Amino acid sequence: MNYDVEELTTKKDDNAAEARLKYLVNDRARTETRQAEIMAWVDAELRAILIEGQAEADWFWKTHKAARNEKDVELATFGTRVRLVKQTTFSAEWFRNRYMKSAGGTTKVFSTYLSKPKGFKYNMNSFRAALDWELEMIEFIEPRYALLRKRAAALTTIRKTVQVIEKCRTDSSRRIDM
Repeated sequence: MNYDVEELTTKKDDNAAEARLKYLVNDRARTETRQAEIMAWVDAELRAILIEGQAEADWFWKTHKAARNEKDVELATFGTRVRLVKQTTFSAEWFRNRYMKSAGGTTKVFSTYLSKPKGFKYNMNSFRAALDWELEMIEFIEPRYALLRKRAAALTTIRKTVQVIEKCRTDSSRRIDM
């Protein structure tokens, strides 16, 4: 006898009990497909966040390069980098540059990354030493980075939740396999 989902949750006869086990076995395949679709969507969203963040960083570096090409312009103090860490974690970071002249007349750059924020946004006091044009760009880009970090954190939550659900499902379905 065929039962719909509502009947599977309410009927108490032996046929319904057998139908519930069949449903659970068939549901496992459907669940694996749904889980794969969710994870593919999470990965696609993360790549979109990375591209959006990289576009912001590109704009910063394009302006940075233009400023360096002007005569008598001070060397920029700050820089930024956007990347994926371990293929699953979005990172948009700021660093501070220090310049040292070497004996050969070349300039070496030493970078120190700013401490990561407790929330999603860097404290603007971290950029007190920024040149005017840098600060203007940082004030524009950092709130955008913060939104990207927040989106990426939500995706991480989804990824972890799917993994927890799958572990619970696997552990609870072992009885069905017996």
